[in-house]
Amino acid sequence: MGTDKQADLFSLQAQSTFGTDNEKGVGLGPLLCKEFTELQGGRVWAESVSNEGIACFVSMPAGD
Repeated sequence: MGTDKQADLFSLQAQSTFGTDNEKGVGLGPLLCKEFTELQGGRVWAESVSNEGIACFVSMPAGD
């Protein structure tokens, strides 16, 4: 995934593509995950290496 697409991954600007099983999505999943995570004080982000893949991360604050 290029940096141009990566920048829009967690927004409504994301372009949906076909999945690994040829399923079609609308691109809401990453945005919803980001919104819910941030509401809980967490952070979500993605790192990509061109032609190798993408890794998504979620970080949540430790509970008391």
